[in-house]
Amino acid sequence: MNDNDWSIKKLMGPVITRLIAYGTNPIDIERIMNKLEGVNLLNSRVLEENWWDEWHSTAQKYIKIAKKAEEKDNHITAREMYYFASSCYYAAFLINYINMEHKKQAYMKFMDTYKQCISHYHTPVEIIEIPVMENKTIPGYLHLPGRNGSYACVIILTGIGTSKEETHFSAGPFIERGIAVVTMDIPGIGESLFFRDIKFQMPDIIKAISRTIDYLGKRNDINYGEIGVYGICMGGSISYKAASFDRRIKFCISSFPIRIEKTDVKKIPLWIREGKWPDYYSGSLSEKEFTGGLVISEDEVVKCPFFLIHGRHDNWTPLDDAMELFHRVKEKKEFLIIEDEPTLSGEYAVTHMITVGEQHHWIKHIVADWAKKQITTG
Repeated sequence: MNDNDWSIKKLMGPVITRLIAYGTNPIDIERIMNKLEGVNLLNSRVLEENWWDEWHSTAQKYIKIAKKAEEKDNHITAREMYYFASSCYYAAFLINYINMEHKKQAYMKFMDTYKQCISHYHTPVEIIEIPVMENKTIPGYLHLPGRNGSYACVIILTGIGTSKEETHFSAGPFIERGIAVVTMDIPGIGESLFFRDIKFQMPDIIKAISRTIDYLGKRNDINYGEIGVYGICMGGSISYKAASFDRRIKFCISSFPIRIEKTDVKKIPLWIREGKWPDYYSGSLSEKEFTGGLVISEDEVVKCPFFLIHGRHDNWTPLDDAMELFHRVKEKKEFLIIEDEPTLSGEYAVTHMITVGEQHHWIKHIVADWAKKQITTG
């Protein structure tokens, strides 16, 4: 990249895509990107400082409006303003800071403002704790479509660098269709990682999913026989592995799964594979140990209704390798191939992340419709 090609927007392409996909206000994104284009960003620390300052000040604007709305019992306005604020702290959280405490601080603000948002929500949202190991639990949210009844439930799964708060945007379509949703910080992400020191270990992740099903089975407002999993990106791989392991899972949705054993490692950014950040979330596992846990072995086969979504232009997991997972499944199944080339992609962009994010705003409704069909006709 020469000096004439330099652009903060090109650098932050994957981040911008995720922000748009998960509900950050596009005008706020454009305004802050334009301001950063005019800053002399001499090094990453200067970028970090300016990124935090801009999003923090924008969040504070929304929090001020939210508090005034609360004083007047305007709960809908308060909910929306806190959501805007949480999406600003989500933006602050997404980048990797030199000092991990700064990323932790950004996540804490993201989590706290999101909790203020859901306290004004029109349908019940409960904070839940799932026991996964001795003296440790992982936190999650249980979104219920209403206050009376017994509901089918989908567990939404994501991967490294995400959190239970981020999946709020994915939960809505299920709730609107009368399906409860669990979003949780599996080992290695969000609150489990930053405040409970629970690292990203695949055996613990699979255990966490099974323990979540155990928990749901004890509730009167959840239909124990109608629990499915929906995974996005790395979560798409995790959902496949979980449904292969736990036969209580009624349906499995895998959106843009990563088949690490089929991936050209050079196409995965170095910051995901090496350095402080991967050491932090994995507990200093070697790259070989970490990727080994993500491998979907030949004997792992989903034995429930299966829906695969993948992109023809995904540059981490080629379409044929994703479809190989589909062909393994002998139960009823469907697939959706995304033909669109990434809009924000370029020579320096991460095509996999961009493809997932750019299409999520409409895919989430398609998968919710499919899940509803499994419940009503399964």
